[in-house]
Amino acid sequence: MELTPVIPIMAIVLPCLFYKEMEANVVCPPGQSFQTCASSCPKTCETRKKVVLCDKKCNLGCYCVPGTVLKSKGSSECVNPSKC
Repeated sequence: MELTPVIPIMAIVLPCLFYKEMEANVVCPPGQSFQTCASSCPKTCETRKKVVLCDKKCNLGCYCVPGTVLKSKGSSECVNPSKC
């Protein structure tokens, strides 16, 4: 009888369950959604057309929904780029 390795499967399943539970408990500001792997340099009205060198690591948190950008650096307000 061959045994199935449990550890590698648990290494994948447990983080997924953790993030699902975390996502269910997070309340994001209007216009934002919880993301488990977002850029550490989100686009703003000021940087939306610039190429910004940025750390590529994933960040957990609330980020603007696709098609919108932060109104300004440090702001939690997301706007359509046409309103910048």
